[in-house]
Amino acid sequence: MSMLEDEPAADRSAGINPAQNRDRSRSRDSRIQLGREEEKDASTYAKVDHFSKNRQRNKPPIPKEVLEIEEQLFQLRDKNARLEKELEQKNENNDNYKAKIKAIELYASEIQRKYDKLENEHNQQKIAFEELIGQDWAKRVIVYKNQINQLRMDLSHKENQFQDLKKRVNLLLNKDDSGAYLKTFFERQTNDLLYTKKIISEYEKRENECTKRWNDLLNENNGLKVQLNRQRETYQSVMAENDRRLAEANDRIADSYDDHEKRKAAEFLATQIELLKEERRALLEDIDVLNLKINDLMLENDNLKHAHQLVGLPYSDEQVYGSEEEEKIKRMFRRIEELEDLVVQEKQKSGVNRIIDLEAQISVLNYEIEQKSALNESLQSKLVEQRKKEISCYDESESLNYFSALIKEKDEKIKTLTRKLNEQNLIAQERKRENYEKLVQDKEISYKENEEISLQKGRLLEIMKENHFSNSNNDDDRNKWIVEEESMTYGKP
Repeated sequence: MSMLEDEPAADRSAGINPAQNRDRSRSRDSRIQLGREEEKDASTYAKVDHFSKNRQRNKPPIPKEVLEIEEQLFQLRDKNARLEKELEQKNENNDNYKAKIKAIELYASEIQRKYDKLENEHNQQKIAFEELIGQDWAKRVIVYKNQINQLRMDLSHKENQFQDLKKRVNLLLNKDDSGAYLKTFFERQTNDLLYTKKIISEYEKRENECTKRWNDLLNENNGLKVQLNRQRETYQSVMAENDRRLAEANDRIADSYDDHEKRKAAEFLATQIELLKEERRALLEDIDVLNLKINDLMLENDNLKHAHQLVGLPYSDEQVYGSEEEEKIKRMFRRIEELEDLVVQEKQKSGVNRIIDLEAQISVLNYEIEQKSALNESLQSKLVEQRKKEISCYDESESLNYFSALIKEKDEKIKTLTRKLNEQNLIAQERKRENYEKLVQDKEISYKENEEISLQKGRLLEIMKENHFSNSNNDDDRNKWIVEEESMTYGKP
C-alpha cells in the first residue's frame, strides 16, 4: 500500500494526470496479457511442430525392395504391352492361316470328289479287264511286274522329293526369318501333304484288294487241301486193291506154271512188281513231304502277310525246288521206260494175259503219275504267283509305312507349333494375372500404410489434447485447440 500510495504522489509531484496513469497501467496490463497469450500460442505451435517433426523423423523410410518391385512392375507392364501386341499379331497370322487351310480343304474336297469319280470309273474298267484276263496267268504276271515297276518308280520319285525336302529344310534353317519364304515353304508342304494323303488312300485301297485276293487264295488252298486228302485216300484204296490183285496174280502164276524157267521168270517179274510197289510207296511219301512243304510255305506266306515282312526263300531256291521235282519226274519216267522194256522182254517169255495185266497196271500208274504231276505243277505255279503277289504287297506296305511315317512327322511338327503357341498364350495370361495380383497387393499395402498413418495422427492429436488440457483450464484455449485440431484434421492452414 505504501508503494501504491507513493506512485500517485510521485506522479502528482511530476505533474502527470492520474487518468493518464490509469490508462497507461491498463495498456501495460493488456500488453502483458497479450504477451502471455502469444507465448502460450508460440509454445503450442512449437509443440505441434515438434510432434510433426518427430512423426516425420519416426516415419520409416521406403525399403529398397519396394523400389525394386515398383521398377520391376513398370518393366512388366511394358513387357506385357509388348507381349499383347505380339499375341495380337500371332492371332492375326493364325486367322490368316486358318482361312488358307479352309480354302485348301475346300479345294482338296473338290479334287477328292473328282478323283473318287475317276477312281470308280477306273475300277469298273479294271474289273471288266480282269474278267477278260481272269484265267490268263502269264498276263497277270506281266501286269504285276508292271505294277511293281511303277511302285519302284514312285518310290524313287518319293526319295527325290524327300531329298528336296531335306534341302529346303536346311535352306530354311540357314536363311533369316523371312515371312515370305516361310509362307511359300508351308504352302509347298501343304500341297505335298495333300498329295501324300491321296497316295496313302490309294495304297489303302490296294491293300484291301490284296487282302481280299489273299483270302480268296487261302480259301482255294483249303479246298485244294481237302481235295488232296480225298485223292490220297482214293489212291491208297486203289493201291490196296492193286496189291490184292497182284498177290492173286502171283498165286495164279505160281499154280499155273510148272516149268522151272517159267517159274523163275514169274518170280523175277513178281520181284520187279514188288520193287515197283516200293517205288510207288516212296512216291507217295515224296508227295506227302511235298504237300507238307507246300502247307508250310502257305503258313509262312500267311505270317509274312500279317507281319508285312518279306522272309522266305529267294528265287534261286525256288528254281532248286523246281529242278528237284523235275529230276524226280524224269527218274520216274526213266523207270517207266525200264518197266516197259521189261514188259517187252517178258512178251517173249510169258503169256498174253499176263502182258495185258501188266500193260493195264502200267497205264493206270502212268495216269496217276500224270495227275499228280499236273497237280504238283499247278500248286507250284500258284505258289510262285502267290510269292510274287506277296512281294508286290510287301512293296506296297513298305511304301505305305514310309508315307505314314512322313505324315506322322508332319503332324508332330504341327502339334509342336500349336503347343508352343498355346504355351505362349498361357505364359502371357499367367503374367497378366501375376501383374494384377501385384497391383492388388501394392494397393492393399498402401491402404494399410494410410490407415497406420491416420491412426498415428489420431494418437498424436489425443496426446496433444491431453497435454494442452492439463496445462490450461480456460474455455477460450479449449475452443482454440478445437479449431486447431479441425484445421490439422482437414488440412486447413
